[in-house]
Amino acid sequence: MLTLSATTTHAEDETKVTDTTTTDTYRSLWTDESESDPFATSTPVSAFTSPLSKDPLLPKRNPDDIIDQRPTRKVYDVDNRGDRELYPDLIIEPSVYDRYEVYETDRDGLAVEEPKAVIKHGLRGSYEVYKTDRYGMAVDEPHLVIKEGVYDGEYKVYETDRYGMPEDTPSKVIKTDRLGRQEVYRTDRYGMPIGDPIDEQIIE
Repeated sequence: MLTLSATTTHAEDETKVTDTTTTDTYRSLWTDESESDPFATSTPVSAFTSPLSKDPLLPKRNPDDIIDQRPTRKVYDVDNRGDRELYPDLIIEPSVYDRYEVYETDRDGLAVEEPKAVIKHGLRGSYEVYKTDRYGMAVDEPHLVIKEGVYDGEYKVYETDRYGMPEDTPSKVIKTDRLGRQEVYRTDRYGMPIGDPIDEQIIE
């Protein structure tokens, strides 16, 4: 099960990368799981569907659509050769009021139980990630805030304080290339991306 701790330490050593065997850092991105192994090899640990850089990270529902057209995101583990596993580890489904719900999956890749996190649209194009209670309802203040960066397709992930306010510097940075593939980077004490990507996001 996920550990929804709200503690994340900024990486200051470019050699610190992700453990591909024990940690899903995309899961960490949305649900704030524990930190990765600093002595592991540098390869992507998950892959999932994502929009092109010109589109929002998680689009709002079009009120003119009778049926919700927003796609479901699926999160996959990736092995050392860069191949995805057969079934996803997480499923991110559109929900009511422009929200998204993050679910864990069973061995067959199907969503189970209640959502582990709820993602809401915040101010000025930002996203707020909330922990959930045992009934799958968002509780307290957001523990992560994701904001648009300076460049097209760039997003910055901020930890929050006890009042739900984002910290001064981001703990992760998401970059998008021309093909729509996105990569997640750890940051240094100044909030600048460093080292190799700890997560890879691709269009399925």
